[in-house]
Amino acid sequence: MRHERNLTIAMKKLTLGCLFTALVGLAACAHNGMGDGVRKDTAARMATTQDPIQTCYATALQKNRKLAGTLLLDIKVEAKTGKFKDVRVVRNDLPDADLEKCVVENVSKLALATPQSSNVSVQYPLQFSPIDPPKK
Repeated sequence: MRHERNLTIAMKKLTLGCLFTALVGLAACAHNGMGDGVRKDTAARMATTQDPIQTCYATALQKNRKLAGTLLLDIKVEAKTGKFKDVRVVRNDLPDADLEKCVVENVSKLALATPQSSNVSVQYPLQFSPIDPPKK
């Protein structure tokens, strides 16, 4: 019988490039059963998607320069392999289906560096906000 830990990661902001901000959860999860190693591994894997997701967002901004909002991802991490399976958007404040699809495709390629013995479920928000160029 598989045991699945349902976890919501508490988030803090981490600026990634100039157009994309991920809210990364590394604090306040010990009581949820997710060890520090899993939190750090998940955050490290998600950080590797910053460039491709930033490119997705830059493309979306070409269609709508004011596009901003949050995508909340629900990620199932497979036991023993650590693969990110069944990546779904459970909340989308951004009216851009192409951006959503691009994010899901990039995150679905990930796997934990240190797989766990049981399935893990993580909710991971991504905050998108255009940054205005500095005023002279």
